[in-house]
Amino acid sequence: MALFVHLAPEPKLKAILRNGIAPTVWQPDPRGHSQLDRVVWAFPVLASYTITHSWARELKRFGRTTLAAITFRIGDDEPVFARHYGREPVVRTAAKDVAMIGDVEDARGYEVMIPRRIKPGENVRSRVLSQ
Repeated sequence: MALFVHLAPEPKLKAILRNGIAPTVWQPDPRGHSQLDRVVWAFPVLASYTITHSWARELKRFGRTTLAAITFRIGDDEPVFARHYGREPVVRTAAKDVAMIGDVEDARGYEVMIPRRIKPGENVRSRVLSQ
């Protein structure tokens, strides 16, 4: 089973643990290349804590100071979309995306989009990230 982390505002943590992670609207490419409309944004849990939580630094730049990290598992064969930020997403299985992102020299800027709700039972752990 593939292990991913989702970052959310800390005040939403209790609702996420109770109801799961709801997909959010993704504004597709204005050229109309994307088939996605609602996704859960995530990043694979890698051996490096710094790389795994690199999006936290970027999100804090936009004013969010208290973030929660929700770690969850999904099936290895589940189709997900992955891309480097700003590029067109590619659909692969969750296991292949984890392997691909783990094998690149610098994994910063990659993101995974899961086209469904993450159920509360799929959550493995959650915690508030340090300031």
